[in-house]
Amino acid sequence: MVSRPSAGRVAVVGCGRWLRGDDQAGLLVAKAIRQAGRGLPEAGYRYTLGATGGLTASADTGSKLPVAPVDRSEPLPEADTSAETTVHTTESPGADLVTLLDGIDLLVVVDAAEQGPTHPPGTWQCIDYRRSPDRVRARSASNAHALGVDLALKLAEQMDLLPTEVWIYAISVAPGGCGEAVSPAVGQTIQFLSERIPSDIEKWRERREEGGA
Repeated sequence: MVSRPSAGRVAVVGCGRWLRGDDQAGLLVAKAIRQAGRGLPEAGYRYTLGATGGLTASADTGSKLPVAPVDRSEPLPEADTSAETTVHTTESPGADLVTLLDGIDLLVVVDAAEQGPTHPPGTWQCIDYRRSPDRVRARSASNAHALGVDLALKLAEQMDLLPTEVWIYAISVAPGGCGEAVSPAVGQTIQFLSERIPSDIEKWRERREEGGA
């Protein structure tokens, strides 16, 4: 009898700085995935978030909407731990990422990126770090978060902790900004990616189970 591959353990890490406008984008995507996680049937979800309670952004106006407090020590329900997804937020990816990777098959990082001529605020891209590490390094030249992520991934590789697959979802944001509200374009992307990323993870798991990953 041929054994089937594990459904895979996943870490989702939202990066950014709280109370810094659009720079919260990665943190808010992770928070939204946490809030919706109970409705995803395939995997158990555990959460270690960097803040409790707070405010998130309205997708259409940039206004602030209250969200439920986050219990940092919330226990997992009974679930297959080989198919576990953990969701984290960090303001210090350079220090924290390596500590989250033990036993992880897929790392998903969500972070803000500087806008550019072809990437206005609210646009996003998914970078396959294993295939295109130079795209992350190019971002790190002008972005403190990207630098921290890049250094952490290099360290993880040196320590033989880097997962088989690493996806980086980079959300283009406008420079500056302060407070809890995000811009309307970025708010829409936060909502979109909070649904898209769990869907991408489930498709990845299906490919693994079919032997295609």
